[in-house]
Amino acid sequence: GLVGAGLAHVVSNGLGAYLDPTMRNMVLGIALGTLIPVLFIPIIEKYKSQKISNV
Repeated sequence: GLVGAGLAHVVSNGLGAYLDPTMRNMVLGIALGTLIPVLFIPIIEKYKSQKISNV
């Protein structure tokens, strides 16, 4: 689903940064910067489903 695609995006961004010598020192920041929003997806989905069921 959506979380799996997001995690694949984290891996691809981290790998891309690692392979680029000019970005290698930023791998951790790039990976965390793409991982943090992915972690919020289940929370947002839960909030939206509760909001829809209350309507």
